Amino acid sequence: YTHLVLQDYLASRLPEKMVVCPEDRNRLNWQDKSLFRQNRMQPQPDGGDPGNWRVSYSSTYEVSISTFSPDNQRRNTGVYQTLRQEHNFFYNNGSRVLGRRIIPEVAFPSNKVYYFENGSRHSSKIQTHALFSDAKVHQLFFDNSVRMMKSENSNKGFQPNVPSSAANMELIYNVSEWEPGYSRFNGLNAVFNGRFRWTRGGLTGTDFGGEEVDTASW
Repeated sequence: YTHLVLQDYLASRLPEKMVVCPEDRNRLNWQDKSLFRQNRMQPQPDGGDPGNWRVSYSSTYEVSISTFSPDNQRRNTGVYQTLRQEHNFFYNNGSRVLGRRIIPEVAFPSNKVYYFENGSRHSSKIQTHALFSDAKVHQLFFDNSVRMMKSENSNKGFQPNVPSSAANMELIYNVSEWEPGYSRFNGLNAVFNGRFRWTRGGLTGTDFGGEEVDTASW
């Protein structure tokens, strides 16, 4: 939903088709707010729950976490990076710090992913989530280049609230019917790494074309 801030500057409608991939049929259907709230755009989240009404305004494209959240836990401050309790659910972890990030903090703009599409809709007949190693998705880098990259060629990322650990973040893909890879992963405890969603070192790190930065002393 980070794109919503820019919609005023683009003088665009809400919902806006521009922020949804043409191949993301479910999300395009959900933009009909009336039918969505009547649960007539299946498969879909429960439209009778007002908490899900936001879905009609959602985008196919996801932004890297560190663009709006701290790169890592800050010692002795209680400030943590925003994490996900599940693959599709953010929680703030007690921190109220969001934003306050600036472009000059990006150390390797040609190697750091800014936005990425959430599924491999353009590279495979059998879709999968962008963070699985066999996915190949379009990605916007901080140098404004757009490339279709194989996720297996990206660095695996880190756990920002234990940044000195060499371990990668891992999440179970509890896939819903409308998400990429449902036919493949339904009922399986499939696991993916954080990769370019949780780049080791955040804005100071690299996703492609270089080794992960050293966060052992963070």
